[in-house]
Amino acid sequence: MRKSLLVATALLLSAPAVSQAKSLEELLVEKGVISKAEARGSMSSSGAKVWWNEGTRLEFADSGLTTGFATHLESRYSYFDFDEDISGSNISSFDVTKARVILSGSALHNEFEYYMNADFVGAGDNSVNTGSTNLLDAWIQWNACDWASAKMGQFKTLVSRQFNTEDYKLQFPDRAFATQLFNAGRQGGMSGMADFSEGQFQVSGMVSNGSSTGEGINAPGMDTDVGGAIAVRYNQGGIDAMSESDVEHSEELGFTAGAAYYVDTGSTAGVNRDFSLISVDTMLKIEGFSFAAEYYVADIDPDAGDSVTPQGFYAQAGYFLIPKKFELAVRYGYIDGDDGGLIASTGTASTPADSVDEVNVALNYYFWAHYLKASVGYTHIRINPEDSSLDEANLNKWMLQLSGYF
Repeated sequence: MRKSLLVATALLLSAPAVSQAKSLEELLVEKGVISKAEARGSMSSSGAKVWWNEGTRLEFADSGLTTGFATHLESRYSYFDFDEDISGSNISSFDVTKARVILSGSALHNEFEYYMNADFVGAGDNSVNTGSTNLLDAWIQWNACDWASAKMGQFKTLVSRQFNTEDYKLQFPDRAFATQLFNAGRQGGMSGMADFSEGQFQVSGMVSNGSSTGEGINAPGMDTDVGGAIAVRYNQGGIDAMSESDVEHSEELGFTAGAAYYVDTGSTAGVNRDFSLISVDTMLKIEGFSFAAEYYVADIDPDAGDSVTPQGFYAQAGYFLIPKKFELAVRYGYIDGDDGGLIASTGTASTPADSVDEVNVALNYYFWAHYLKASVGYTHIRINPEDSSLDEANLNKWMLQLSGYF
């Protein structure tokens, strides 16, 4: 009788198993038909499986191993229009801004996971092609139970929801200028996460090498000082907090809110300093409309010189004029440099900035959700110098971008 029930349930679930890119055993576990142990037992007698789920996946059920790979390609045309007093000429450029290969998988029936992400143009989280290969992420994670995990390796620090969102799931071609400034980058370290009420509440913590001069991505610790971070998040309505825009056209209101705190001590240019960074964010999605906002504040207190407390925020909204296909999105961002505490680049030189304003507009066409999309974007950035006798600097940027994650 039980075998007949399993066969009938398998037939009923076979169609959604393809559309949701989940294995049959995973769906049976979700529906409560079989336990995880029974699922592992049923898989042990089957051969290797191949399917697609954010990349090509291979499963070797008899050994409890899965592996997979994906490619992320991003090509862009940009036209930069600088003020005449800050740059000798405008710039027109075609670039490959992302060329990544991602390897990931699991072992011992998902008790352990691994992830490795390498960018062959070295752009990282920016849009500048450095022409070199750059290892972005590399970690191994232990899933201790259904609600707790720990990982070790190199990965993004916990501050800022938008910074931690993968590039191909962003709503605009670039992250907000405030997000690019207020983050602690990628670092080597250890982290742990606890997940409660089926993902409704999440608490994360990490310890890392810190951000002294010479430390950071693909760099060892240079001193005995370390960095630490803690983050909390609340999710409602089945929202994916790490995916911008409502390309799924959610029928139910999805809402998320989070906060993160990062702190470290170390040295910059030979001067010891205390550094801390806070981010607070919120996002909602419903029926093709999305809204996201984030506030940042940093505190830099050197042993020599004055302390500074720059802060900033962004707010962005999008709406699908054609559901799941064509989206209009707008964003405004602002950074307070705390009387010159922010050093801003103005094309050919850098200057202490009092504030920076940003306006973005994007038209996005989604051929295949976030996995294949085209964007036409416009960005205006205005830099207000700390010295009132200097003129403000303005940058206009037009972009055409094609992004694919396969």
